[in-house]
Amino acid sequence: MKEHSKTTKTTNRGISKRLNRSRLLSSDRKFAQVVSSLDPAARLIEVRKLSGGISAEMTALKFGDDKTVSSVVVRRHSEKSFEENPNIAHFEFEVLKFMRQAGLPVPHPYHLDITGKIFRRPFAVLGLLEGDTIYAPDDKLTYGQKMAEMLMVIHSTTGQSDLLPEQKKRLDKDLAKTKDKWDDAIEEQKIRARLKSIWPGIKLNESKVLHGDFWPGNILWQDGEITGVLDWEDCEFGDPLLEIAITRFDLLCICGVECMEAFTSRYIERSCIDGSNLPVYDLFASLRPAGKLGEWARGWRELGREDITEQDLYQSHKIFREKALAST
Repeated sequence: MKEHSKTTKTTNRGISKRLNRSRLLSSDRKFAQVVSSLDPAARLIEVRKLSGGISAEMTALKFGDDKTVSSVVVRRHSEKSFEENPNIAHFEFEVLKFMRQAGLPVPHPYHLDITGKIFRRPFAVLGLLEGDTIYAPDDKLTYGQKMAEMLMVIHSTTGQSDLLPEQKKRLDKDLAKTKDKWDDAIEEQKIRARLKSIWPGIKLNESKVLHGDFWPGNILWQDGEITGVLDWEDCEFGDPLLEIAITRFDLLCICGVECMEAFTSRYIERSCIDGSNLPVYDLFASLRPAGKLGEWARGWRELGREDITEQDLYQSHKIFREKALAST
């Protein structure tokens, strides 16, 4: 597997010119401190905010000395993410070490800072993966099939599971909670009522290591192949069918029914998993955007998919949930 920290050789004169010309904005001085903590002899050359982050802010740093230039990513989780899980930075850092050792194409976890001396909250320094996110693939069927193949690789990961939270406990807790306001536009109460009536008695597949949020924004591509999988903060241990269901809905929203089914059939056929309870997990996946579809639509516009409107998402959700409700 390729090294994910990009290092390039160049002339001393070229680097020196850029270093001497570097006048940092006040907002960049903290990133200069990050560089200094990594390599006291290096100087910050460039700060570039990466797009697509919701639960965490991603910032690419280019730094170097008189001989080499290197690039890394500083990952800082949002305040909301820390409120939900104060240990989130450490958890994801440990997950990345585990996945890296397993040979998966994940960012190299270089450094975790929990001191609060540079940034108020903990942050991680990760390797910069090569590749680009693709939100409007030319070949939608192949796109979905290759995502299924990568997901099977992730789910085949073996090792200690005590690091990861149990999916079933999380789902039990989610079903038991009450809310002051339900999202009637997606029939949230109806979905929850159906799940409560069938969930305790379904047969679970063998638990596997799951990414937790395997959607196109967390996948990098290069020359038609997947080169990286990002954002492992939701990693857990449980039935792969839920992960399949989550990805299915995202693919339906951005690529349509045929892509969703190509993804699903490729995974089910090649993994030999029991998919009979997939509609149940589709119902769980349909609860994820409750109260958020307007926000999701704005997010797609920011990612260049102006054609995906809030109305489109509600229509996709209707197709998705009605098929699941009819099959359970």
